[in-house]
Amino acid sequence: MSTNPGNVARREDVRVSQQPGAEQRQVVTEDVNASQRQTLQWVSAMIGFFFTVIEGLIGLRIVLKFIDANAKNAFASFIYNITALFVAPFAGLMGNPAVGGNVLEITSLVALIVYAMLAAVIIRLIWLVFYHPSARTVSTYESEKTPTATPS
Repeated sequence: MSTNPGNVARREDVRVSQQPGAEQRQVVTEDVNASQRQTLQWVSAMIGFFFTVIEGLIGLRIVLKFIDANAKNAFASFIYNITALFVAPFAGLMGNPAVGGNVLEITSLVALIVYAMLAAVIIRLIWLVFYHPSARTVSTYESEKTPTATPS
């Protein structure tokens, strides 16, 4: 199995400064894919944010159902309507235990777990496909110039 990370686009810049009696050479190697990785981090953060909002809303739904919130209340109705789309694929998966009006929506708990796993898989897949390791090295070389002897 190769440990070679693949092609990494690099730019090398050599800077030489002359000083009396010495020369300083600095080699700077830069990874030019850094902006691509920043974009990748931004996309991952946006995906994480999207799924966090969905999971937070489903969590609110679980709490509101568990405390038997009035479904005619504007806030509760909003939460139930928004999350219905995301919980629908899990409806009928299993029974939801209820005592009186209080319901523990197991299907919503399953949805929370599935969406958390889905977010992690999507973000990891994006990194596996698009990530290129960075490389930046700076090497400095100094050499003294020995004065040449002048013939007498």
